Amino acid sequence: MKYDALSRNTVKITLSEEDMLEYSLCTESISEKTPQSKAELVRFLKKMNLFEEYSPERLFLEAFPKNDGGCVLYVSNLSEVIEEELPSSCENGCVPLICNVKSLDVLIKLCTGIRKLFPEMPSSAFSRDKSYVLVIEAPTKQTGRILHFLSEYGKASADKSEYSSLWEYGDIICAERAVEKFALLA
Repeated sequence: MKYDALSRNTVKITLSEEDMLEYSLCTESISEKTPQSKAELVRFLKKMNLFEEYSPERLFLEAFPKNDGGCVLYVSNLSEVIEEELPSSCENGCVPLICNVKSLDVLIKLCTGIRKLFPEMPSSAFSRDKSYVLVIEAPTKQTGRILHFLSEYGKASADKSEYSSLWEYGDIICAERAVEKFALLA
């Protein structure tokens, strides 16, 4: 087992097949995201002394099976979202979230993940300074969770000035439904 702190409130845990057996974890049940599977993961985290002071409702857990029978877990504590990171809502009640990624391949993977986890959110894509930028209009109550997800792929931000500058200095690639369109390329 190996774990890395990706940020002050996100940990990546890589488990081998032996680790999965030792902790009685099953990749299929973890990926179902049922209350029972989340409870199993919380028990596992407590054994590792990670996020033990937080309730399961305040943890965002993502599991990705590996070909060797193991699993990669991403665990984020949603209680630590800093309020100044979250801008006030736009006119439509959503917050524009930005993710700057280095390559088209990463943008496609990001869009595929967003489409699965957060379907049907307005989105657009830009190119700027030899990189790609995805903008998602997220419901205010999901902003923290989505920011955590975006940060796994690139530089995530909720900065309104950065959002505004995209329209002025960026080149628009896809004005609407970018997530759905780029996910189809996977």
